[in-house]
Amino acid sequence: MVTVTSSLAAWAGELPEGAPESDTQELLGLLDASSSKILEYLGQYGTLIVNSLPNFRNWFSAFAGINLGMRASVDDLLSQLVSQLNSYCPLNAISIANLNREIERLNMLAASPQPPMTSELAAQCTTLAGHIKAIRPFMQAVEVPSWTIYGTTAKVSGEPLAADGDYNGDGFTNLQAYNLVTAAHGDRFDFVRAAASDNPFWPGNPTLPVTGPAGLAAMTVLCGILGVL
Repeated sequence: MVTVTSSLAAWAGELPEGAPESDTQELLGLLDASSSKILEYLGQYGTLIVNSLPNFRNWFSAFAGINLGMRASVDDLLSQLVSQLNSYCPLNAISIANLNREIERLNMLAASPQPPMTSELAAQCTTLAGHIKAIRPFMQAVEVPSWTIYGTTAKVSGEPLAADGDYNGDGFTNLQAYNLVTAAHGDRFDFVRAAASDNPFWPGNPTLPVTGPAGLAAMTVLCGILGVL
């Protein structure tokens, strides 16, 4: 783009005042604004978007699927980006409206018989117009995913995977199960078992007559033997 804009600027500097000169100056302003905004995005978010976000796609899905509040938070973050890409606002340097104007001006100047443009510069304008045109379908295809809140199909206040929810229906909220497991020095796997499974043998369960890791292990083995018998 730098080569094209510098060549266009030199070409426009030799034009008399009029439509071609005016159109070229407008085009140069659009190209400068859009390239500056793209460079700004790349400088601030390029490494993050290219190297980091793809590695966290599962995290975003999991985070947005916890409950309605989490989904709203993720939607709000992504909607800001999507609205920028799908914008038709002329004040947005990389809006679809401005990209369309750039394509129109580039093709018009490349095909204009008067004043003549060198074949090399005309080819550069046509090529750049093609590159910009190829960007538009990508921008328009970017949308906020439809996040599914997992764990249940009916959502009310106190969702099953929220702190005050009771995912496995054992009478303990998820937060209570977490606090009980933590107090009994359990790990995160113990918490998942306590909050999400039907297995009652988790550290800190006050409904069990036996406490402590050894007692729990013994009861687990005993239940297994009885099940076989």
